[in-house]
Amino acid sequence: MTLAPNLAWASRFDWSDEKAVVIFWHILSERQQFAGDRDYDWLEEISDAFIDDINALLRDAEARDEVPDGTFVRSLLFLRFLASISPMERALGLGRRGPAHDWAFRGISTDHDRSRRLNRGFSYLPLRQQGDPLIGAAAMRSLPRWCITFFLLARDANIRKEIVETFAVCWDILWEMLALDGPGKPDVQFEIFSALSSIASWAIIEDYSKRDEWVAALVRAWHAGKIPRRATSIVAVNFITRANSTTGRSIRDWALEILHSFGDTLREHERLQFLVATIDTHERWRAARQTVFDEIEALNDRASAAEEVGSSALFARDARIDILKPLIRLLVLEQDLAGAMDLLRAWYGKPGALPCDDNVLFVHPALGDGVAMLWPGRALISFDTTEDGHEIVVDAIDRALRIARDPDAETIEEHREGMPDYRQGPGVEAAMLRYYRPTELAAAFKRLSDPRSMVVFPSVADPLQALLARHLSLMLPLEVSLAEALPMRSIREISIWAGYTQFTHFELQLIQEFAAQNGWLATVFSGSEDGDAEDFRRFYEQPDPDILWVCGHGEYVAHRLNETGIVVAPPRTDGDEDSFAHVILPMETIARFQTPNDGRRLLVLNTCSGATTQGMAGMARIGLAQSLVQPNQMVIGHLWPASAAVALAFGGLFASNLGRHDVIAAFGTTLAELRDPSAIVPLIEDRLGATFSGGFRVTSAVDELSNILAWGCPVLLT
Repeated sequence: MTLAPNLAWASRFDWSDEKAVVIFWHILSERQQFAGDRDYDWLEEISDAFIDDINALLRDAEARDEVPDGTFVRSLLFLRFLASISPMERALGLGRRGPAHDWAFRGISTDHDRSRRLNRGFSYLPLRQQGDPLIGAAAMRSLPRWCITFFLLARDANIRKEIVETFAVCWDILWEMLALDGPGKPDVQFEIFSALSSIASWAIIEDYSKRDEWVAALVRAWHAGKIPRRATSIVAVNFITRANSTTGRSIRDWALEILHSFGDTLREHERLQFLVATIDTHERWRAARQTVFDEIEALNDRASAAEEVGSSALFARDARIDILKPLIRLLVLEQDLAGAMDLLRAWYGKPGALPCDDNVLFVHPALGDGVAMLWPGRALISFDTTEDGHEIVVDAIDRALRIARDPDAETIEEHREGMPDYRQGPGVEAAMLRYYRPTELAAAFKRLSDPRSMVVFPSVADPLQALLARHLSLMLPLEVSLAEALPMRSIREISIWAGYTQFTHFELQLIQEFAAQNGWLATVFSGSEDGDAEDFRRFYEQPDPDILWVCGHGEYVAHRLNETGIVVAPPRTDGDEDSFAHVILPMETIARFQTPNDGRRLLVLNTCSGATTQGMAGMARIGLAQSLVQPNQMVIGHLWPASAAVALAFGGLFASNLGRHDVIAAFGTTLAELRDPSAIVPLIEDRLGATFSGGFRVTSAVDELSNILAWGCPVLLT
């Protein structure tokens, strides 16, 4: 085995020796613990090597027709399951949902492929049965730990309901374990009730058929005094959800009891969570306001400290934003725009940054079946605007981006998921018009002055900025930083990262010629055609350019920050002069690069998926463009992979408009001009005063450019 050189084997390992297998597991678990205390990547490396070896042995056993229920195979299944638990727990604790998902299935499937979103391989949760080897007892003892993490992951990372249902049998098994092994063992009781709570929380989110039955069982255990004190807050979280009606008490009553009687047991975010649950009126919000902000500050301090051990503060904040959602909903319904903005600034704001003002259009989708929009001094709150509410927009966008929501219904081409099907564009716009009703919005808001930006909470993938620009003539940058912006720099110099695409040379021509018309210096950054990560850092940290313009390719992978970013293409080191390595420069790495502070520059990411975000419960902040927005940097990106023609048309029009308008107006004008695809090339050539050599690339893609999937793809972020 891969790990064998690191362990002192006296002879060939005997898998039929049950005690030896248990000893072997203890050795591995100690090494996992040792690695996990020091370096998560090391823990992953050790665990990966072990599971790879186990899977190789299982495949070999299958080829030899080894008895599936024999000691050898069962020992391997139990060991693989055990080896997956620590890295799964650690990954989820660090906010790394993608790796946590992989570890969950690495432990129960031989065929799980990390590179795929959808795995159809057989998965098997090994549960101890009569005649099993001793290692089965160790696996069974660890079942509560596995359930705690797996069902939280299923709840938060949208593991398919039909898959999770196959493991719902764990509910009954855990109660049996509690009866047999729980008496007199507080640690066992704590783990089992924590696991039961995790399963119940998944059932609540999914509206699982046994939701009320399971919550009622936890309530009975509460009243019978069976829940250990350490687990009370963990279990009681289920009582302050939409399943509260089965508990016999109000959400506020439960929250007050936990805060008053079990406050010493609260950990991390729980005090804030129960505090928010006590606030059910605007008057109570005013009374508890400062306490809420104090708790948010303490939680943010812990999130920042956790970054030192590999946690992502980005993920940590959005993973817990559900805590604030009931309170923000209350403030929206009370039309308290300032209160809602104060909460978001406290939650997301960067230390030391001056907060932005409240002059925003605050959009709260998925409010019942309707939407709420707040503006300083004005509001439009509608319920039941459409049957199925915001789901009609979600369904339309999923179809347009080829994202299958029922993977068993058709063949899935994963390599095309996320790629826009431009034929579906009219359906997306129609769904958005039905849901958002911009005509009614225009009538409700007789503007005295324009808002500065738009805040969308909770986040959606909808091209709302472009929709409002078209139907309200209102161009609002999407608020990301929640900080006061520095004054925009006057344009004098543009620096271009000329990453390779089929149309890069056409885009360069337009940028440079329009810059020359305006008396600006526009240069291609030396080495960008085949630059590496260090070249991009030097490009990004230049102090002089007022605009950084990135041509090339971007990547976005859900739940994987290290696979989301800019593609750089340095030459290979294997001697092939005509071959380039395609390397992802991750968004978190780029976000650590320095940005000059003398005014605000513009970063144009005219790449695929530059502004695609991880859809979670809060603001849209987990994406490349979003991570780079700062008081000293405004960013343009694309919501999904833009076709080469869309990127070229946008780039050409925007470059032509920059000398005629300020950045925001130039962007709005560009979106308006994109909506008339047959006029794009004539406009560019008229402003250019010459023939555009790449014009045929745009005119041949008129069908792509004619709908919201094209002109709604670029977004401006502030």
